[in-house]
Amino acid sequence: MRSVDPIPVLLGCTVWIPLLLWISALVHWMIGGEIEVPSGILGIFVGIVLGFVSLHPPVPALAPLAYVSVWITLALFPVVRMGLNRRELRSVDVHALERAYEALGQRPRETFLRFRLAMAAWNLGMTGHAIRIAEDCLPSMDPKVFSEEHMIVRRWHREQPPAEMFVDYPCLDCGNPCPPGKTHCPTCGAPFLLERVQGKAFRGGTLRKFVAAWAAGAGAIAGVSWASTLPPSAALGAIVAILGAAFLVVFLAFRPQGRTV
Repeated sequence: MRSVDPIPVLLGCTVWIPLLLWISALVHWMIGGEIEVPSGILGIFVGIVLGFVSLHPPVPALAPLAYVSVWITLALFPVVRMGLNRRELRSVDVHALERAYEALGQRPRETFLRFRLAMAAWNLGMTGHAIRIAEDCLPSMDPKVFSEEHMIVRRWHREQPPAEMFVDYPCLDCGNPCPPGKTHCPTCGAPFLLERVQGKAFRGGTLRKFVAAWAAGAGAIAGVSWASTLPPSAALGAIVAILGAAFLVVFLAFRPQGRTV
């Protein structure tokens, strides 16, 4: 009776532990709307393929490679989670900017609302524009009544934002420059700061890109290894097709969406 090497069996069985965690996370992210359903299904499919390859590798050397790929993916989970947390915090700041614009639209002469808008812009990284808007508000805000607001602006100045943070932003509607200190485009009246942080300019999709890149890389490794077992005439065509499909997946995931600044 032929002896069975226990190492490939052990690797193939234990690889399903991180894979189950990976698949569960993808399902959770799809339900929560953090990634699109096609990206999640692609990640689940590639994960199952990796598990199968670990148990039944077309090339013996592929089993450890698939095993290591899965565990590396699990090790990247904290990094992905940190990125998602940052995106959630950013969405809170974007929502604050949206509310500030809505309130300012109802009471355009309200100085305090302009200051609230400046604070939201600061939290979103538009420091130069935030400082200029806040500076325009301070002359109308009594330091005895609005002492905290005056302290905030002094603290912003102490951080000394670089000069490039005070450049004009192009309006995403009309293309004309919008200088620091303005809340709306001087030409068309668009809320250019809000548009800058909304989906038109900052449509991240970080998790979708991570899943797509991981799926493309892992799928290419497994596919090329499998194709190497084919006859030479078929192997070349299969490898080209696999690499082309992996490139297409990455291109579609990372292609620009909407207008950029």
